[in-house]
Amino acid sequence: MSKRFRLALLSTLLLSSSVLAMNGAVELSGGSAKYRELITINTNTLASNTSYYLQCRIVSDRFSGKGHSDLHVYTQGDFHVIVNGVDTATTDGAASIKFPLNSLIASGVRNGNVIKVRNLDRYDTITVESCVATPISG
Repeated sequence: MSKRFRLALLSTLLLSSSVLAMNGAVELSGGSAKYRELITINTNTLASNTSYYLQCRIVSDRFSGKGHSDLHVYTQGDFHVIVNGVDTATTDGAASIKFPLNSLIASGVRNGNVIKVRNLDRYDTITVESCVATPISG
């Protein structure tokens, strides 16, 4: 990796961190899951008594070569999770992701709320990443 590339990457990371800090946004951890495994988005680092808008990216390794993967979203708290424009409350938690871009969005997330994603694809590994929670002005 060239010195110029490393410097550009470091600058981008520092700028991203600065932007997140300015608007009170919090990065949350996601994770990866093989078939039937769960990914838990930990909300315990969110400030108490604050509602957040959460946005994550969902990707797949596409090992199977299929154009989609199925998953199930479990929640605990007074908020809804939307995967690719579909409110999972209306599908009893069922969701399907297509490629290449997929999003998980939730509004009204608070400290201690539970968001879990179970991979239902036998062959592909699902990853929930780039989760950012931004305070909702009220």
